[in-house]
Amino acid sequence: MKRRAEDGTPDGSPERKERPTKVDRHMDRTKIIESVVADQLKNPKEIPNYRIGDTVDVHYRIIEGDKERIQVFQGVLLAETGRGIHTMITVRRIVANEGVERMFPLHSPRLAKLEIVRRGDARRAKLYFLRERFGKAQRSAAWFGSARRSSDSAQHSGEQCHSVTPVARVLLCTSASILCSAL
Repeated sequence: MKRRAEDGTPDGSPERKERPTKVDRHMDRTKIIESVVADQLKNPKEIPNYRIGDTVDVHYRIIEGDKERIQVFQGVLLAETGRGIHTMITVRRIVANEGVERMFPLHSPRLAKLEIVRRGDARRAKLYFLRERFGKAQRSAAWFGSARRSSDSAQHSGEQCHSVTPVARVLLCTSASILCSAL
C-alpha cells in the first residue's frame, strides 16, 4: 500500500505546478497595462463631443520654470489619430499668413480644456487638403456644413424646412455671377 505524502501526490513525489503559457502571461500584462491606463484617462464628461472640421479652442498648460499659465490655441480640427490614451488631435490655424499645426494628446494632464467655438461639417476623416487652401476657401466647409446640418435635423424632426438645397444654391450662385458680369 502506497503512503500519501502530506504535501505531494499519492506516490510521494512533489506536486508540479503548471507553467503559464505565453498567452496567459500576455493576458496578465495586458490587464495590468489596461488598469494603469484606465486611471490616466480623462472623464468623458470633460471632453466635448467634437467632430472633424470644428473650430476649437484648446486650453493648454504651459510650464515655464516654476510658473504655470494657460495658452489658448484656436483653430480647425484637422484630424484625430490613435485610440485610448494615445488619442491625438491635430489643430490648424493661420498666424501672419503662415499655417501653424499643433498636435495635442487628448488625455494629457496639460490639456486643461477643449472648447468648441463653431461646428463644421466635413465628409472626410482627415482634412489635410486644407493645407493648400487659403482665406475663405479654407472656411467654406464649416460655413456650408452648418446650414446643411441644421436642415437635416429639421427634416428628421418633422418640421418643414425652407432652406436652400445644394443644387438650388449652385443655380443661385451661377445666376448671380452671370447677372453681375452683365452689369
